[in-house]
Amino acid sequence: MADFGPAEKIKADDIATVFRSEIRADVEALKAKGITPTLVGFLGTGDVSAKKYSEWTSKACEADGIKFEVREVGLARVCLFTKH
Repeated sequence: MADFGPAEKIKADDIATVFRSEIRADVEALKAKGITPTLVGFLGTGDVSAKKYSEWTSKACEADGIKFEVREVGLARVCLFTKH
């Protein structure tokens, strides 16, 4: 087995801060041009975990100035969108 040395714990917040700063700057540049960045999430089932995840996504988008919409669609409609 390979020896990779001691592990180091890295906080996700430290890494995310850099990316979020870039995202916020890009969002502001788009808004200055009259463009509102929007992320749309599709929920195909009534899964409680998926709904909770969409709530967290909404909060993160809001914090970065991105509009977030959730659209609840039936499972059959999701299958139509994903068929190859």
